[in-house]
Amino acid sequence: MAATFGEAFAKAQLAAGQVLPTGGTVFFSVNDPDKPAVVELVRSYVNLGFKIVATEAQPMCWRRLASLWSGSSRSKRAGLTSWT
Repeated sequence: MAATFGEAFAKAQLAAGQVLPTGGTVFFSVNDPDKPAVVELVRSYVNLGFKIVATEAQPMCWRRLASLWSGSSRSKRAGLTSWT
């Protein structure tokens, strides 16, 4: 049993012998009304060392986040924006 879907999913993956990633790239595409709720989630992934990729359609929310992270860098390629 788990208190949240995320915990239940992680437990199921571990029980099935899957290794959960500890780094890599996370793609975010979020509806405008949901963006404020996702800010802390995106920040958590960055703090864990993940690279963040989002479509160009993800407006000021991502730019604001990039400016909040010291040492972060932003690059554009093929219609995607990424922050590391």
